Amino acid sequence: ESPTAPRTELKESFISAELTLEGKIEGNGNVRVAGRFKGDVNVQGDLTIEKGAQISGQVSAKNVIVEGTLEGNITRAERVELR
Repeated sequence: ESPTAPRTELKESFISAELTLEGKIEGNGNVRVAGRFKGDVNVQGDLTIEKGAQISGQVSAKNVIVEGTLEGNITRAERVELR
């Protein structure tokens, strides 16, 4: 990225506490989960699993912050933070 190029902020997707989803999440942005998600997550940005949230599946992200429950493996991350 050149010094004169505008810096693009990664967008954040949010799964609210009232939702339960099943499938696959892939993309370049950040993901914040407050509900329940069953499936694999593969994002280039950050993944935050909020307190009370649950993910069942494989996780790959730049940074993973776990405050809730992760039932699965973190296959790739530069940093993992357990709170």
